[in-house]
Amino acid sequence: MEYIVTEGLATGASETERAGLRSALLRFILLFVNPDEQITAAERQELKDARKAENSKQRAAAPSLAGVPWLQRLMVEPTRGVDPWLAGRRLAVAMRVDPAPLVEESWERTSRAEERVKVVKRMQQDTESGNVSAVLLAVQAFKKHVEKTARTVYAESRGLLMTYPLCVQLLEMCAGRQQQTIQLPVMWEQMAVAATIGEEGHAASDEWMLGFWSRFIEGFVATSSASATVQAAILLRGQEVMGGVGGTSGGTGGGVAQGAAVSGGGGATPTAKLGSGAGAAAGGGAGGSAQAVKPPGPTAGGNSLVIFKHAPVSKEIIGTVIGRDEPPTTCWECNTTGHFKGECPVAWGRAGRPLPGWDKNGKRIPGAWNKKPNEPKRETHKQWVKFLMDKKNFPSGQAEIAALEDAPDMSEYKQRAREAPL
Repeated sequence: MEYIVTEGLATGASETERAGLRSALLRFILLFVNPDEQITAAERQELKDARKAENSKQRAAAPSLAGVPWLQRLMVEPTRGVDPWLAGRRLAVAMRVDPAPLVEESWERTSRAEERVKVVKRMQQDTESGNVSAVLLAVQAFKKHVEKTARTVYAESRGLLMTYPLCVQLLEMCAGRQQQTIQLPVMWEQMAVAATIGEEGHAASDEWMLGFWSRFIEGFVATSSASATVQAAILLRGQEVMGGVGGTSGGTGGGVAQGAAVSGGGGATPTAKLGSGAGAAAGGGAGGSAQAVKPPGPTAGGNSLVIFKHAPVSKEIIGTVIGRDEPPTTCWECNTTGHFKGECPVAWGRAGRPLPGWDKNGKRIPGAWNKKPNEPKRETHKQWVKFLMDKKNFPSGQAEIAALEDAPDMSEYKQRAREAPL
């Protein structure tokens, strides 16, 4: 399974225009997941059996969950009954609208994520309470939030398409989001009928209605997405591909499609593996966990540094001479203390970019460190300087220095590369 990203700009477009389009597209790469890894084993087998009877060049059978949110169908097919759990999962896929790393960049995204947490929590609490009236009110609040989000992301996609009208992906996105705004009322009607008619066509009891909406919200929060590490790896790969090809002068930029697959079996291209509650993007329903839907504060979860963006700062990672005190929190990636998530040696190792002085498994390389003082050797510090200025590790061209007290800047790294013990 793969999703190809291409540019679409007129001949002679400026580098500023190209950079703007690349930035817009890269924002959405993080929302991709492999649908074959989201569906149940039973559906995978059903899909496999259906494809056996198909012409290999004209396949029609597809997973119930889409790889990108704007292609997710919301209406229930006429030949299938309404499964509230599956309906919740489908809606969660469609509601993946903001990649977790970008939520805090704007008030609108943060507000949207916080509202998502509130309406989901209300649905969960009210279905557990057994109060049917409260559940129906919670459902209405949930529907209002979803419809508002759908309209907003459709408007955003239209705005991008008007700016870059030749981009096929943005055209697809805009059309898909428009279809979802059309399908939502139909889906709600299908859900309402199924929730009130009940088993074997009889009027629904309170137990049936509570069970129906409880299963729906369980399906909505069950969808998980790529972990922060995998998301970062996907983003880095996209930036490498689009940055390397999209900057050429002239043409339509169509050549970016070569090798730009984001997920699937394509060689070294990262695959968006699904975690169990690893935290979806803020659009993914409750998205697997509140940690991704509602990003914590600056120090919660060691979240002050972003992988592939910030230079490491902690003593554990870069030594006691220039390193600052470790954060009093647990890293989301390796579940240990002593460093921030964005400088986690395990996360960098998984992404195929081991930190200097650390191996691919996130373990210190003894020969690369001095014992007194506890810091990397001079040669390792030299590797750090190169590492932090390598565009393959930091797509912006150089690692950014985090806005943290006592965070070492590049001059301090270079000084240790000259003065650290051999």
